[in-house]
Amino acid sequence: MEKWVITPAPTAHDPRRYLLLVQGLVGELSPLLKRFGAACGRPAPLKSPEGYNLRLYLHGLSPGGLEGIRALLGELAPAPSPQSPPERAPLAPLEAAPAPESKQPASQGRQGRPLGEPLLGLRERPDPLRHLDSLLVGAHNRFAHAAASSVISAPGAMYNPLFLHGPPGTGKTHTLQAIAVGLSRSLGEGRVVLTSGPRLACAVSAALSEGGLGEIKASLGKAKALLVDDIHLLAVTEHNRSALARVFGLFQDRSLQVAFASLYPPKALGALEDSLSLSFERGAVDLKPPSPAAQLEIIRAFCDRNGVALNAREIMAFHERLGPNAFEAARWLRRLAAMSGLPELASRAPSAEEMIPLLFAEAPIPREGGAASGELEPGSLDFPTAAQLAGLKGFPSPAPGPRALGLAVLAPQGEEERLSPWMVARFHQAGARYGLSSAYRLVLVASYDPGQPFGVPFEIGERCLKAGAQAALIMGPPDHSSLAGQAAEFSHAVGHILESLGIAMAAIPWRGTTSDGNFLRAHLDLAAPRYG
Repeated sequence: MEKWVITPAPTAHDPRRYLLLVQGLVGELSPLLKRFGAACGRPAPLKSPEGYNLRLYLHGLSPGGLEGIRALLGELAPAPSPQSPPERAPLAPLEAAPAPESKQPASQGRQGRPLGEPLLGLRERPDPLRHLDSLLVGAHNRFAHAAASSVISAPGAMYNPLFLHGPPGTGKTHTLQAIAVGLSRSLGEGRVVLTSGPRLACAVSAALSEGGLGEIKASLGKAKALLVDDIHLLAVTEHNRSALARVFGLFQDRSLQVAFASLYPPKALGALEDSLSLSFERGAVDLKPPSPAAQLEIIRAFCDRNGVALNAREIMAFHERLGPNAFEAARWLRRLAAMSGLPELASRAPSAEEMIPLLFAEAPIPREGGAASGELEPGSLDFPTAAQLAGLKGFPSPAPGPRALGLAVLAPQGEEERLSPWMVARFHQAGARYGLSSAYRLVLVASYDPGQPFGVPFEIGERCLKAGAQAALIMGPPDHSSLAGQAAEFSHAVGHILESLGIAMAAIPWRGTTSDGNFLRAHLDLAAPRYG
């Protein structure tokens, strides 16, 4: 680490937030993340005139906590003098981030997980800014908010298990995180286990293969609450079924608090209930899509919480552009935050007002009522012609840079031979246009079976993990496939599974492979950090 600086960056929700700028490597932040992890956001790359190449936010710091962080950083590198703040905190300038060096041990287990990783990656750190006070309450989530308050005040009593369900964008994850933050305050941070269905299944399967199940059981035996996001994506197999049932039994048998979040209602998860002897129905709480007015408030709160600098006019313009995609507001805001860091744009520091039209250029036009299904209006985006495919055949991919990320490209079965080269070429063309031409190296070109709606997302995750991919570009299911009417659900499942494995994902719609906008957004999805 060459140098660092800490400057105040307060928001209405977090008046004690600070911005840490660093010139150095991601791996050099490991001591900070290990000692002060609960207060640290995710490190993200940036470019600044002062030479800083990393930034992360520090949340809710007391004076003593701030001094402790300064003292630790002082041991790692001298701070610049004087410690003057930058002229303007960046919107969140990013480029494709290098894999954290601290996560690249020499030996790995058969599941692809580092052997030395605590609990094989089962735990997820709660976001301290996602608490009940920062959860905007309205008609769409009032019942869920009351249930979460009840769980925090009396864990294991009224709602046990609590089962939150609803479509994307309704606040399930925020509510579950708020429960984790609240219970951590009363029970102790180490006594609350926050995880996800994919993360839990992967950790248990890895533990069975590597002999680490005892470590997991010993740690969970000391816990007093288990919170599982995306329970509908829990991959139960003959290999891990009994071990997973024992994990849940550790909490059920002691009447300890358990809470789940799911895209689907309990009646759609009967097979999962039966295989693990769980019951979701009695504590089920339905979350509804927020109203347009509530959506605006959610966007404002997101910007405030994550330091995304949008004024009232820009927020309104952004919301209008979202249209029926409002349930994906967080994803589009992450893209907007990442856009200012593209090398081609960063040099001239474009305003949000300038970037918003570019961000939404050639966005898919959903059919009426088809936002959840992913169906597109006929002709809204073109499919490549034979001449276009031939024109890019043999496209020379750029030589990867020294910090390039491993990229996996997957297309529907039967189409991979002609469409995978097209996808790779179009992706690199978009990267070159915005200065990211050497940010990726190809590690996998494969296909998936769009005729098998069950199990395909898990298979994609496993193949990407085995290939050592850190990013994945996935082409959506074809119009004629079994998955065509479930394109949004398919993308949601694959994205959440890959995220649990530490792999970023970008999806290109079946009828969106000629769109410059889709490939720009793919680069933004792979570069953007995970905001709250």
